[in-house]
Amino acid sequence: MDESTEKLWELRESLDVTLQKMQPPQNDEPVDAVDDSGSIEIRVSETGLVENVAILEKWRSHYTPDELGGAILAAYQAATTARLVSWSEAHVEALDDETIRARPAPPAHDSLAGQLQEPMDIAGKQPDPAASMSALADLLREARDSIQKSMQVVKERALAEYVGTSSSRCVQATVGSTGALLTVQFNIDWLAHRHAYNIS
Repeated sequence: MDESTEKLWELRESLDVTLQKMQPPQNDEPVDAVDDSGSIEIRVSETGLVENVAILEKWRSHYTPDELGGAILAAYQAATTARLVSWSEAHVEALDDETIRARPAPPAHDSLAGQLQEPMDIAGKQPDPAASMSALADLLREARDSIQKSMQVVKERALAEYVGTSSSRCVQATVGSTGALLTVQFNIDWLAHRHAYNIS
């Protein structure tokens, strides 16, 4: 192995170790948060989705019906912030972990470089290298088109919002493409006459 190849292998191993350290912790757990008044309790799952919202009857002493949706959203944001802090602490620990080792490199034929090299090798063995290079160009165009289509799908999904409505049609929640809670809206007349247990 010459010096340049050896440096490339060292770089690959270094990048692989870094990627492993950047991965989310495997033992992530749900996070609970309570608003400042103690009247809204919310649980966010290990994947960042709302698992449970509990509204205590004393909420009326701290919020108007118009303010309750925003207060729930603020409690959710507090829970997600706590989750990010927990992830950051685990990430710092991972950065200091010297026991992580590079994973074995995938077989050459499984990598993009290996797939591109194959038609080039064939070109050198065939009487018509131009035809093989044309096949290589077709492969590159196909890869480019596939990447562009995938990026468009990702972009569309990233901007998507989904609205859910309760069976009574008095509570409406909007979430983003990742499941993050964006808004919570109540029918004010309905909310004014409901016990906290029925709101949760």
